[in-house]
Amino acid sequence: MQPLFKEGAEVKIDFNYYNCKKPQTGEIVIYQYSPDKNPIIKGIKGVAGDTIELKPTADKWNIIINSQILRNSAGQEYAIDRKGYNLLSLYIKDYGNKIPTNSFLIMGDQAQGTFDSSMLGLVGTQGLLGKVIK
Repeated sequence: MQPLFKEGAEVKIDFNYYNCKKPQTGEIVIYQYSPDKNPIIKGIKGVAGDTIELKPTADKWNIIINSQILRNSAGQEYAIDRKGYNLLSLYIKDYGNKIPTNSFLIMGDQAQGTFDSSMLGLVGTQGLLGKVIK
């Protein structure tokens, strides 16, 4: 999540936060994508019910949520590659341009995408470990 968090920086995590609250756009979360891997810190960029689209730009695609191009913390537009496009377009086709119930879009802070929804697809609440508190 650089430059938002420096590598090795300590963060506080509220592990019980999502036991009683729904994930919201803009929150920074810790997400467990695999039981045998370290969890990742990502930002929630889209939640259930949001409209999701992909718009071509040069040889990349912008992610559009609720008619707005997604941007990282530096204001740069996310521009994902063909693999990210192929993966996210499956969800768009299957769910009619809506993020389904109990799912959300998580992104790192690199405009070209990182190990986030551009590689994982939409993720579910079951891997959500907690909210990062700066």
